[in-house]
Amino acid sequence: MNELKGPMEEAVEYLKLENSIIHNKNILYQKKLHDLANKKETRDKEKEKIVSEQEEFITQIKTIDENKKKQESVYSTCLKVHEALQKKNDVLKDAFEKANTKDYQLQSNMEQTNISRKKFNQQLVAENKKLNELEHLPEKSVRDLEELHKKEQQLNTQKETLELDKEQLLSTLNDDTKALREKRQELEPKLADLKSVVLETKSVFQLAESKLKMYRKNEDEERRKFESLAEAHEIVKKNIIQYTENIKTLKNKIPLTERSVKEAIKQLDATQTKQKDLENERRQRWTNLENCKSSMQASRSRGRVLDSLMQQKVEGHCPGLFGRLGDLGAIDKKYDVAVSTACGPLDNIVVDNVDTAQWCIEFLKAHNLGRATFIALDKQERFRESANLKIKTPENVFRLYDLVKVNDDRVKTAFYYALRDTLVADNLEQASRVAYGAQRFRVVTLQGSLIEISGVMSGGGNRVSRGRMGQSVAVSDVNPEDIKAMESTLDELEEAIQENSKRCVLLEKQIGTLRPELEKMKLDLRKYTTELDSSKHQEPILQQELKEQKKRANATRADPEEVNRLEMVIQEKKAAFEAASTNASIYQKDVDSITEQINEKMTGRVKVIDKKIADVNKSINKIKAEITRINVAVKTSERNLFKCKEKIASLEEEVQNAEESLRTMHSQRQEIETDGNQLLKCINELVTQILEKEDELSSKF
Repeated sequence: MNELKGPMEEAVEYLKLENSIIHNKNILYQKKLHDLANKKETRDKEKEKIVSEQEEFITQIKTIDENKKKQESVYSTCLKVHEALQKKNDVLKDAFEKANTKDYQLQSNMEQTNISRKKFNQQLVAENKKLNELEHLPEKSVRDLEELHKKEQQLNTQKETLELDKEQLLSTLNDDTKALREKRQELEPKLADLKSVVLETKSVFQLAESKLKMYRKNEDEERRKFESLAEAHEIVKKNIIQYTENIKTLKNKIPLTERSVKEAIKQLDATQTKQKDLENERRQRWTNLENCKSSMQASRSRGRVLDSLMQQKVEGHCPGLFGRLGDLGAIDKKYDVAVSTACGPLDNIVVDNVDTAQWCIEFLKAHNLGRATFIALDKQERFRESANLKIKTPENVFRLYDLVKVNDDRVKTAFYYALRDTLVADNLEQASRVAYGAQRFRVVTLQGSLIEISGVMSGGGNRVSRGRMGQSVAVSDVNPEDIKAMESTLDELEEAIQENSKRCVLLEKQIGTLRPELEKMKLDLRKYTTELDSSKHQEPILQQELKEQKKRANATRADPEEVNRLEMVIQEKKAAFEAASTNASIYQKDVDSITEQINEKMTGRVKVIDKKIADVNKSINKIKAEITRINVAVKTSERNLFKCKEKIASLEEEVQNAEESLRTMHSQRQEIETDGNQLLKCINELVTQILEKEDELSSKF
């Protein structure tokens, strides 16, 4: 028994422990049940509270829906009035534009008509002058013909007298030159004999020279060959020296030029890269400058409410002001109508918090500037998570909010507040499918039709809303000093581009000069190398031929005694030829002198009379031509006179018509100016009414 006592106690102890564990677990379970019962009671109370709040919200939503319908009705009425005013304004603008175009056409026609009138007047003066001349032409022609016939008779008498003088002069000259002609006839036979002797001695002299040349022909030919070979050999030796020097110079210059070309190309590449960078920077800065100018211009054309508030921001009184919501984002032109239609708060003003909005409202009240609706960004942070969350859309259409581009992420919640999950469809058919699917969506089409989540659909009409958001984000608080600084920077950048461009031109010119020079040097190097090899090959050959030719020249040398004998014969024949030529030239000079004396006596005096006769004939021909011209003019004057009178009458009628047309067009222009001023006045009144309606809509909605 004692042996079993120990295990028994252990078993009892184990049972007690198990019993304690089960007891403690039961306590824990009871505790959890108690806690869950308390928690359930709390959740039931919270549920009752939420249900109560939900009922309140449903009541508020119904009230809001009723107010919304009323506001939509008022908005629709105001919008119709606005559209009617806008339509009337467009009609008046079209009428004014047509009147302006007609006025411009009338002004152009008046200028052209006035030019024609002046031209007709000038032609009329010329034709009247011509008429006066034609009327007095017959009387003047009779007087001119009488004077011309008298001059013609006088010139004919003068011509007959000159011809008689010429006949007498020729008879006298024949007697005066008779002695000289007889003397020349005596000398001419002797001169002919002497010329015959000259020809014979010349023939004998030339025959002796030919014999000597024939005798020395082989010697002279071999000597000339030797001299030619010697000259060629000397040229080849000089060429070898010159080509060697040229090759050495080119081998030194080519590497230097190649390095210069590579360096210039490297500099040009760097300069062109810099030029592209500068031009890109200039393009970017110019775009920024134009955006700033556009923003400044746009700020001048904004409503006085926004303009005044933005001025306060520039002056530092309202740093938390961001600007008009539509100016803080940008969207592609394709979606302009869609966003202008679906985003009502685009004209609302964005501020950082409620305090800034309150300050702006107080400022507007204090200065009696009007009303405005503000979007406080601190109250829109609740949309931050939804704004950053991508959603899955039916048919993968775009969410309009995702298409808006902003420069400042802080304003993204304002755009989400204004647009929520509005989708954009290509057309109304697609919009209907997307809007009424498994999940309801607010959908706007590219044409401006809008389907609300509630199922309300709006659209149609002749005009759609557009232009409430631009294609680029407007720059706010633009300072004129910043514009000047940007323009100054742009001018400096332009100067840098000009300088860099000049450097590009210089480098291109340098490369354009160096490359042809390098190619020419390489070509010359190849040419000189080839010529040097050829000359080195020719030089020993020419040297050997020169030695052989020298031997042949010595072998063919003529007999000196025979050469001397032939040269003496040549000298003898030459002396006889020169003596005969001298004697003949003496007689030739005498004959030439006598001939010259005869010509002087005959030619000089006869030439004077011939010139006088030619002048008289020329004058007679001119008078005859003038008589013919006058007779023809008299015959055609009556026909020309009739034509001239008809043309004058036609020109006077044209001038009268032009003046009448000018008076009519002037009267029409005065009427158009009166109507235009009236139209302009009406347009200005309508624009004022439209702006007032837009301010009214902005303040209400």
